[in-house]
Amino acid sequence: MKYFITIIFLSFSFFTKAQSAYDIFKKSRQKIEAAKNLSYHNVSQEHIDGKLHTEKSYIKLQRNPFLFYMKQLKEGGAEILFNPLLHKKKAYVNPGTFPYINLYLSPFGKIMRGNAHHTIFQADIKYTYDVINTTLLRNKTKTIFKYIGKVKINNTVYYKLSLINTNYKIINHTVKKGETILSLASKNLLCEYKILALNPKIEFYDEDIEGENIKIPTFYAKSIYIYIDAHTYLPYLLKVSDEKGIFEIINFKNLKLNLPFKRDEFLPSNKEYNY
Repeated sequence: MKYFITIIFLSFSFFTKAQSAYDIFKKSRQKIEAAKNLSYHNVSQEHIDGKLHTEKSYIKLQRNPFLFYMKQLKEGGAEILFNPLLHKKKAYVNPGTFPYINLYLSPFGKIMRGNAHHTIFQADIKYTYDVINTTLLRNKTKTIFKYIGKVKINNTVYYKLSLINTNYKIINHTVKKGETILSLASKNLLCEYKILALNPKIEFYDEDIEGENIKIPTFYAKSIYIYIDAHTYLPYLLKVSDEKGIFEIINFKNLKLNLPFKRDEFLPSNKEYNY
């Protein structure tokens, strides 16, 4: 009987360890970080001005050097091509609607970015994984990361993980010399849009705010739920909440890694594009 109980205990310990949220996340993160390129159909909902706004697009990118293409999946949807070898720091944009001419726009500018949560440089799923990992490191514990269980969505089984951050709060910050919204967000892996939304007197990200007392979040999110494919270990769904509730939901549909990109994959001459 004693040996039977020992075997049961060891089996239970192994099962618990095998289902550790961090172990699942680590294995998934390794696959994402090892990829040279990726593509996915993005279905995102972002909380903007009190409402959830839905965006559907097809995204593909290469990491080194960073090359990017996006097509909005709607009638008259815009196309965005970023290739610094051709256009330096500008994106080449087919608006798909008026003014019906291709434009060279800054990815950080008002016209292209608008009030979206992210720029094209944060479309890489690695950014999401960096946010989660940084949250764990700054909290100095993995215990806030929980394995909830398996869920089935459209006949595919996913691991559901939760990260509940009790250290998330809104604080006051006096902007130091050389600091901007962009630099504060980059340094602490915060959402740039969130900082802007907390400070309605600031009109845009490039505004000089040195010496001002502003509000910033201590972390990216109050809670993060991530769904990871139990077979491929690729992320499928991300649900992010702040102090008000749902902040953003991102669905990485049909995610593919290490694609055999063609030579003209990130060139406007590609026949699949409408430039």
